[in-house]
Amino acid sequence: MAAKALPHLLSIDVGTSSVRACRWTQKLGRVRGGWHQVPVRLEVGADGRAELEPEGLWTALGQCLDAVAGSGAPIGAVSLVTYWHGLLGVGADLAPVTRITTWADSRAAGALGSANSEQAQEWLQETGCRPHFSYPACRLAWLRKSDPGAWRKANWWLAPADFLLLRLLGLQLPQTSLSIASATGLLSRKSLNWSSLVLDDLQLKPDRLPALHDLDAHLPALSSALAKRWPALGGAEWLPALGDGAAGNVGSGCTSSATAAINIGTSSAVRRIDTQTGSEIPSGCWEYRLDAQHRVLGQAFSDGGVTLRWLMNRLRLPADRKLNASIAAVYPQSEVVWLPFLAGERSPGWSPARCASASGIRLATLATDIACSAMEGIAILLADGVDAVEGLGKGEVVISGGAVRAMPVWAHMVADIIQRPVKRLRESEATSRGGAVLAALRLGAFAGLESAPVPAADEVLPNRGNAVACAELRKRFHEQYEMTSAG
Repeated sequence: MAAKALPHLLSIDVGTSSVRACRWTQKLGRVRGGWHQVPVRLEVGADGRAELEPEGLWTALGQCLDAVAGSGAPIGAVSLVTYWHGLLGVGADLAPVTRITTWADSRAAGALGSANSEQAQEWLQETGCRPHFSYPACRLAWLRKSDPGAWRKANWWLAPADFLLLRLLGLQLPQTSLSIASATGLLSRKSLNWSSLVLDDLQLKPDRLPALHDLDAHLPALSSALAKRWPALGGAEWLPALGDGAAGNVGSGCTSSATAAINIGTSSAVRRIDTQTGSEIPSGCWEYRLDAQHRVLGQAFSDGGVTLRWLMNRLRLPADRKLNASIAAVYPQSEVVWLPFLAGERSPGWSPARCASASGIRLATLATDIACSAMEGIAILLADGVDAVEGLGKGEVVISGGAVRAMPVWAHMVADIIQRPVKRLRESEATSRGGAVLAALRLGAFAGLESAPVPAADEVLPNRGNAVACAELRKRFHEQYEMTSAG
């Protein structure tokens, strides 16, 4: 008699450009035909807004679940992974009273003063975050003054994950996970409760924020009405929501201090997971959580794939494959230095006023030289980020993300700049895979994170012949950065 098939896992990945849902087996293989993606519209404006419509996000999620859970084999556990730093208000009836502001919404710049002030350093060590517009804490300070009507209407301030789980599970009161809360700038990194220091500054009472729980909490089942719409989810266990960066590390197999994960998607980041939760946060870094025992130390940059798309449109560059070949042919170029801050600066200097700039452009400079310099600039920031999160201990570096898959030369740039091998992940959905790993753990498929299967990767070796050129380029980049900081 054939063994009974184990229930599938479902990982839902909610981003600022799309919602994706993917079925996985408990051995972390993708289920054929079990993937669906629905785009969402990020509304941006000249005033700095970068918002999502809550009902549009809910509709996109529903369409994904219609495709992957409306029928088919039963699903045993569901992991909801969402982008960090989102914020919306809901009223007494739990309906949205604001749009969702994202990390890219810069209208709150300066609402809490400089992100490098003495107060900012105090906030950093208290919450792991700075008073920067990318964080909900700063946007709350701005909203209280700029939109007092919404401030009064909102009974609770939530992350997008909290809003979605309210509806999915039919919750009566908002809840959030430590992972999601850790990236708001509102959570004390020591007590793992809402920070009285920050809330007092914001004149915000803690009862206007959701209840906190860790990743091992057991949530209610899917609401009965929605279980009829998505019968495959009727008996599924729902995990607390997880921040996308933490999930990306888990899905990349980077779950200890021995590995640093680089992701280049729309934006880019370097992250390392460890258990040193009481340690001082290195310069330029932030600290969020996977769970109560594991911190995620990292640096995040607003530029990444979005920079290439911008250059493709402005300079009429060819599509990814042709552009990758063209850039590989001119790399490393030695003329142009690009500071990649098209959407302002997060790490390392946290200056919202900083803009992208390029030096060394001449009459003979080609469009591909400029594109190459932009990719080199982002690779240098990532290399600096690796140095920051690793400290004195060097380990493995794993790189993933849609932009790296489209432009493989980016992995070679990072390897050449740090002059160490880099592992390029084959899995295109590392974030989704991370959610699946945690869902599998919940069902007892593995004993712990360290026993989960390691994803396949290709080793990218540094080109020793490029070492001098890359070191010189990195030096000129830092000189240009300091010059514009001073100016």
